[in-house]
Amino acid sequence: MEQPWEQMAGEHVSFDAHTVELPTAQAQDFGASVNELAAERDRWQIALMRALGATDRTAESA
Repeated sequence: MEQPWEQMAGEHVSFDAHTVELPTAQAQDFGASVNELAAERDRWQIALMRALGATDRTAESA
């Protein structure tokens, strides 16, 4: 299963309309866009990794 994901990494992947609409509709229930929710998730994950000492602050600026 890893090989197909690695092959897709360098390609532009597009999803059908239903696959796009579902997370968009769910995101609206949380009062933000998919991108805004993803950015917030990323900030929390970085904060958690820093708290656990799993990363240093220079990695974020790269």
